[in-house]
Amino acid sequence: MNPFTPNTIARLNMYILVLCIVCASFFIFPTFFTTLYEPLQPSHAVNHLLFEMISIFFAMSIAIHSWITYGEAKAHFPILLAAAFFSVGILDTFHALTFSGMPLFFIESSSLTSTWFWILARLTESAILALVFLTPTITNRLNRNITFSIATIYSIILIAFIFVFHQDLPLLILDGTPTLFKNSMELITVVLHLFVIFHCLKHANKFNSIVIRNLYIIGAFSMVLSSIFFVRYQSVDAYLNMAGHLFKIIGYSMFFIVLFTVSVKAPFKNITRLHDRNRMMFNMLELGIIETDSKGTIQYVNMSAKELLQLPANSTEILLMSQFESKATIGEIYEEITSYTGEKIPVEIDRFPLIESRKIIGYFYTLRDLREAIENERLAKEKSVTDFEIETAAAVQKDFFSEISSGDQIGFVSYPFKRLNGDFYNILKQGSKTMVTIADISGKGIPAAIQTSLMIGAIEHVNLHHEKPDQFVEFINRMFSKYSKSEHFMTLFTMIYDEETRMLQYCSAGHEPSLLYNKGTNTFNFLETKGAAIGFFKEASYETKTIQLSEDDIVVLYTDGLIEDRGNLEGDLFEDMMDSIRHSDLTLSADTLSKHLITEVEKKRQGLIHDDRTVIVLKT
Repeated sequence: MNPFTPNTIARLNMYILVLCIVCASFFIFPTFFTTLYEPLQPSHAVNHLLFEMISIFFAMSIAIHSWITYGEAKAHFPILLAAAFFSVGILDTFHALTFSGMPLFFIESSSLTSTWFWILARLTESAILALVFLTPTITNRLNRNITFSIATIYSIILIAFIFVFHQDLPLLILDGTPTLFKNSMELITVVLHLFVIFHCLKHANKFNSIVIRNLYIIGAFSMVLSSIFFVRYQSVDAYLNMAGHLFKIIGYSMFFIVLFTVSVKAPFKNITRLHDRNRMMFNMLELGIIETDSKGTIQYVNMSAKELLQLPANSTEILLMSQFESKATIGEIYEEITSYTGEKIPVEIDRFPLIESRKIIGYFYTLRDLREAIENERLAKEKSVTDFEIETAAAVQKDFFSEISSGDQIGFVSYPFKRLNGDFYNILKQGSKTMVTIADISGKGIPAAIQTSLMIGAIEHVNLHHEKPDQFVEFINRMFSKYSKSEHFMTLFTMIYDEETRMLQYCSAGHEPSLLYNKGTNTFNFLETKGAAIGFFKEASYETKTIQLSEDDIVVLYTDGLIEDRGNLEGDLFEDMMDSIRHSDLTLSADTLSKHLITEVEKKRQGLIHDDRTVIVLKT
């Protein structure tokens, strides 16, 4: 904002103070100003005409701008005040043309006729200004044509009245000085202008802008000061008379600035703000937007279109839409554009004509970048193929596991985290011996399904009567290392239980220790052996341990997904699993016990599940 704009009380006071100082200087230094004006005094009529022409210019500008901008400005600048300035402009014109020293204009020029035009213009301006502030609701609803018509008729009547009866009207100037009657009329204008100032100060909250209020106050105060000069001059050609006209020009200019601010500047700012807002909204869109004139010269490009066309930053180069001509790609349903750098880019493009007065003045283009959509379509096709493969692998995996039965002596339950299970479990029975195997395969999905297939194939060739668990694990490790990628591995625990002797042989390959619970002593043994996870070392060695079980012993095998709890700051759910075993009804079947155990452990979980969970229970 302009630093001289009266947008605060302090700046208003500064303007009032400056006006008062200038006004006082004319009276404090009369000799100086008399001497200064003396060379111009012989051409006083011309000087007077020039000053009046400026006043008339402001008055008529207010009227004409208000007429033109009526639809936009009537809610801000009263049409009644604009019509009043139209009358004031006409009356001031006749005042200037009939001023003493001017050529014959219908009647002989004289101070009597000229001053009456002057005083009527002053009364009209001040009275209507006061009326507008006194009754704003009524004056704002007036019709423009009717109001200006009344103002025209009013002006014609006054002009005709003065021309016809000027010799019978009271004297306003006598021997070059104002009469008491004229001063009384000037005093009325002063009172009306002071009323306007008082109203503006008292009802400051009714103004949409403090600038508008302050401009009204400065204008009205300037008119008050001008009246002081017009009651104090001793001769119509004295410098005080011209000083009064100067302050009248200041007053009129303030009212003109009010009109300009509310009916020209403010709407333009609103248009600019709306334009900038639209541009900002366009720049926020992912859709590229280009506007051209009727010849195809690009006028506007939003940020998305700039990025799509790869336009150089801050370029002032004139660009044509034809430079980025689009054409249909053979065999495809989309079009291509050529970017600024020559890259072919698939897009969806639409063009809309901009029509004004039934003529096309330009075009509006929308560009949608299809690169991501095409890539997503490709990925979607790949995903559909992958999903089919996963469903197929899941079906195969389900068939593998469906052949394993859960019963009274050995029970199990396994919940995959995703569609494919990364946990492996198997129960192989040969005569009195049973081999139970559990494994946690790194990675999920199809790789895990492949490892499951390998494990099933390997188990089918195991002879429980001649092989120990460590021999089986070493075979699995060699096979896994040969057919799996280096980054894949798995942990495994396998055991062979002899029902006749209750002898248990077991071997672990980096797996969590299995639990052996003795109900009689209420104690746990941890079943674990030394050995690296499967796949770490091709020639890794493992060991078999043997333990004698007692009647009603419980052996529990599990994967880490069961006891892992990322929401538990104190650790995992291992102790909770042991408590669940202690407090379980061990007379239940192994199948029921395994399901009960996993349910009880899940009740203790605080975080979300992130892995497959498998439990196998062996009852002696």
